[in-house]
Amino acid sequence: MSDLDAVTSEIARALKPEGIFLFDTINRTLASKLLAIKVMQEWRLTRFIDATVHEWAMFIKPEELVFTLGRHALRIGEIVGLGPRSTGRTEEGSRTGS
Repeated sequence: MSDLDAVTSEIARALKPEGIFLFDTINRTLASKLLAIKVMQEWRLTRFIDATVHEWAMFIKPEELVFTLGRHALRIGEIVGLGPRSTGRTEEGSRTGS
């Protein structure tokens, strides 16, 4: 988004007291630039989006998001990144810790 502060201000204004705001954003990292911009959008052999959907400069780092939400009296409950996750299963298929 081009104006994170303005958007966050409107979210804080519209959100009911004790309301929950769920959001999804892409972290501004070299890996996100490579995957979301280059692989998905720009490289002819790998792209699967014909239009320019993402602009890397508009991606938001978690610390920027936390700071801006805090300025508008919104608090973060949890930030979870997207990436490989353990399934909690061993190679034999049994659950670990059981």
